[in-house]
Amino acid sequence: NKSCSGDYAFTYLSDRYMDLREVREVIRTKTLEDCLSACLDAANYACRSVSYNRTNGDCLLSQHNQLSKPSHIKINNNPNYRIDYYENSCTNNSFTFDYECKDDGIQVKVISKYPYTGAMYGLYDFFTCRIEPKEEMEFEYFFPSPTISKNCSDSIRYKGNEMVLEIVISTDDVEPLYFITPDDLTYQARCPLDEINTNHISSIKSDSADDNFEMIASARALFSALANATKQHQLSKISNDLSMQQKSVTDQIKSINDTTN
Repeated sequence: NKSCSGDYAFTYLSDRYMDLREVREVIRTKTLEDCLSACLDAANYACRSVSYNRTNGDCLLSQHNQLSKPSHIKINNNPNYRIDYYENSCTNNSFTFDYECKDDGIQVKVISKYPYTGAMYGLYDFFTCRIEPKEEMEFEYFFPSPTISKNCSDSIRYKGNEMVLEIVISTDDVEPLYFITPDDLTYQARCPLDEINTNHISSIKSDSADDNFEMIASARALFSALANATKQHQLSKISNDLSMQQKSVTDQIKSINDTTN
């Protein structure tokens, strides 16, 4: 009755095992399949991983995995036996998400069933919009609206009358943490926008257009003034030229009259 993602119920790591201090139960099985079935059928606790000793058939069941105890996955350096690590990849229900819509952003709160170490961050803003819990059962983070801060602005978009936030929970212990894998969890929070916020967002989007309009208007006024000034200058020059030409003609007529007399 387990609901599991992918084609297999377990992921496999060769020559690895869970630290013995984190083993809940040890049973002796004849086959690997029996060991994995024992984990899936565990009733008194959530079996999240198996370390199977292929040499003697020991099946080590644990409540922990790479998510809850990333530093407790050990490498087997003992040549006398072969042991492999299998992680239960059934649908991850380890986290409970909750969020609160606020005037200036979205507050996201996460409750984990197991101590969590990793990162929660805006899908496109890892470096400026994240929290990195260390062995925490509960953690939360405030994702500010783009109208307040640019730190999370690429991970928040406006769709109709909603503000939509997309976040990531890193669950695979893959470094760097911003490298997203299929094992990471993505989560979406949606907040309705009231009329005031909608108008505010619209005004912000139109600010640059208004600035450009004012700049264009100013430029047009400047060019118009320059054109008028140029026109006045040209008219003045033409008037001066005509006056000079008229004076020259008058002088010539006077000279002719003087000669005739």
